[in-house]
Amino acid sequence: MIKKQMKRFYNEVALIADETGFGVSLDGRRLKTPAGAELSVPTRPLALAIMDEWERVDEQIDASLMPYFSASATVIDRVFTQMPALQAELLEYAKAELICYRASQDEAELAEFQSQQWDKWLAWMQQDHQISFCCTHGIMPVAQSADTAEKCAILIGQYDGWLLSCLYRAVQLTSSFILSYAFLENKLDADSLFDASCLDELFQNRKWGLDFEAETRQNNIKAELSDIEAFLKLLIAENR
Repeated sequence: MIKKQMKRFYNEVALIADETGFGVSLDGRRLKTPAGAELSVPTRPLALAIMDEWERVDEQIDASLMPYFSASATVIDRVFTQMPALQAELLEYAKAELICYRASQDEAELAEFQSQQWDKWLAWMQQDHQISFCCTHGIMPVAQSADTAEKCAILIGQYDGWLLSCLYRAVQLTSSFILSYAFLENKLDADSLFDASCLDELFQNRKWGLDFEAETRQNNIKAELSDIEAFLKLLIAENR
């Protein structure tokens, strides 16, 4: 485990490749996660990125400067150990899909903007995955069908812990299963995901102006989505 103010204690950082995947060694000893598990990642590019983080340490080890190591350790320690619970939580997000909730009739301009930006993603789910979602106007809840829930569960179940971690965090940040799933399937980049999922807020920003707290929160979301995108690219990169 990385303790605060921990000093660099190693000289050599090396790449490991074996039957479990790819890892990093410090002076010949395999790097471990905070929970004590051996660090093994699925792709060489991700392992090289983690290796670079440890090589760049000067005197003090600062976990906040090691996003790829931290993200990988989280997957190993906290995602693989509770996959069913995370999958169930994602399914609940799908049942309460953000883009199915549209502005009421007295907000016609916003409702039209939502339709322009969101309808294509509902159509994509229908055309490519045969999953239909019901929409509503206002805040009254709308129930999705059992067939929709079952098919969404199948989509969620196709991901291993590494990709599930990206989907889970994206959904947490955006509250949209559909848009986050499109992001994982490379139909949306991080910036487009932010714009689509924060559509209501961005619309109000343009209309009424942006306050400091909202701007800070939105910038944090945008930055974290970019971090997820970078991690995802390393997960799907070829092992060269």
